Amino acid sequence: MLDGIYNVATGINLSFGSTILTIIVSFVLGIIISLVYIKTYEKGQYSQNFALTLVMLPSIIAIIILLVGSNIARAFSLVGAFSIIRFRSEAGSPKEIAYVFFAMAAGLACGVGFFGYAVLFTWCFVCS
Repeated sequence: MLDGIYNVATGINLSFGSTILTIIVSFVLGIIISLVYIKTYEKGQYSQNFALTLVMLPSIIAIIILLVGSNIARAFSLVGAFSIIRFRSEAGSPKEIAYVFFAMAAGLACGVGFFGYAVLFTWCFVCS
């Protein structure tokens, strides 16, 4: 039932099950990325708000990618939104910026449906 409502409302062909799977996998990867961030900082020196952001960011990116689909105009609007976010936020350390890009990459891979690649490069990142 939800599949039919979503397809009629948006015109995008997504199943409810694959959407939930995408959100769950990206959320779990976000938790792993956030835990690595916490472990790499000295005790008490990491930002709790940034750690929470790292948990949420892959899921948010994955949802956006699911909704963007293959429409080029929507993709350019997504790039514009990321540019606004980048220039409106406070610049952190290079290490924090790398974590943001890593979380975005994990969300992008999940949103496109490449769960294996997302898990593989998250695992490689954690082991290194």
